[in-house]
Amino acid sequence: MSDYLLTGAVVNAINMPSVSAEDARRLKPSMALAELLGSFAGQVAESGLRAVRIEYEGDASALNTRPITACALKGLLTPMMESVNMVNAPVVARERNIEVAEVKHDRDSEYQTLVRLTVTTERRSITIAGTLFGGNKPRVVDIDGGSVVAYGHYGRPLVAFPSENGEAYDWEDRGMVAAIAAGRALQETGVSAAAVKWPNDLVTAGRKLGGILVDLQGEAPSQMRAVIGIGVNVRMPERASGRIDQAWTDLAMLTDDAPPARNRLAAALVNQLCRALEVFGDQGFTAFREDWRTLDAIAGRDVVLQQHDRRIHGIALGVDQDGALLLSSAGATKRFVSGDISLRVQT
Repeated sequence: MSDYLLTGAVVNAINMPSVSAEDARRLKPSMALAELLGSFAGQVAESGLRAVRIEYEGDASALNTRPITACALKGLLTPMMESVNMVNAPVVARERNIEVAEVKHDRDSEYQTLVRLTVTTERRSITIAGTLFGGNKPRVVDIDGGSVVAYGHYGRPLVAFPSENGEAYDWEDRGMVAAIAAGRALQETGVSAAAVKWPNDLVTAGRKLGGILVDLQGEAPSQMRAVIGIGVNVRMPERASGRIDQAWTDLAMLTDDAPPARNRLAAALVNQLCRALEVFGDQGFTAFREDWRTLDAIAGRDVVLQQHDRRIHGIALGVDQDGALLLSSAGATKRFVSGDISLRVQT
């Protein structure tokens, strides 16, 4: 025990593979990566676990992978049960009849090191892959085939999913659908006050809680990708007040300083977003119009739209079947798509 606490070495443990002090130093970043992947997958999984497949590529395939696999199982099982650790996680997996497979690939990899975790449940399979940036910084690079192509503020991943048929999508609608999905995820994690402000802001009591950014890559009619970024204020630093030009809030303020765990929130966001985009692909925005009505923070409010050098005053009337804003202005109902428009509520 003293060796483990001082150097990370594990010798003669009954349920855990032996790890020398030198191995512990080399394995530590990969163990942290594996636990991160497992934790994410464990919170996304919605039903009983059936199988776990852990693949190692590049430098990772040359390591002593048993401790890394144990860390992945620890991360995976922790959201479902208490008192699991890297020593007993493989035993717990066996007792629960979870099939665990390790695969080492001796092949060229896009990354110097790569760990890929595939979790099969009663209902679905989830695949998440990660690498080490700078040799020791864990980074998720793929979630169910969607490449994490960039990291935003505070390391939030932005995921790009390709169009299946190369057709142009209405990406502005997708931003609104993502806002609805984020609102559902916040409600799922105990933040019932979250609402949406057209086209894709998350707000509560008139204060901004988060937002959605959709960045389109490629040109129609060729295959296109969209990077959908979801940002939520969890616990903003005190200095933020002097650098933001609008009223804002964060989850810490809304939950008496007890916001949902970031991994739990991230898992809920991914789950809700995947479900919503699947429905959107089949039915379009019409399927979400009622959800938008329920979450709409500006319906019936006096608002001002700023479009280039034009300022348009009116009463927000909700959105139409295509997600366009309906505005009662100058005795007529006008329709606006998001484009280059900013919207502020009059107080």
